[in-house]
Amino acid sequence: MENLKCANCNSVSFTEHERYFECDYCGGRVMKDPREYGVVKSAAIAVSSSAASLLERADLYWELGQTGKAKRLYQQVLDLDATVERARERSR
Repeated sequence: MENLKCANCNSVSFTEHERYFECDYCGGRVMKDPREYGVVKSAAIAVSSSAASLLERADLYWELGQTGKAKRLYQQVLDLDATVERARERSR
């Protein structure tokens, strides 16, 4: 899992599953090589709703009063979709 980076949000935090690694922030997946589980393919599976997923997580942190974590996620949302007004307002 060394040098693994999410293609969707640039996170380096992953949860390992049998056949893939799942990004802890946006849910993006990086598939392991099926011939040798443990070897990672270079292609990541794009998550079509990654901005929406990040926005939901950011809102949850915001509601819990963890504004630092929320602001980082709102910024990631804006990196994917600069038109999300709530993310723009709360990332300041």
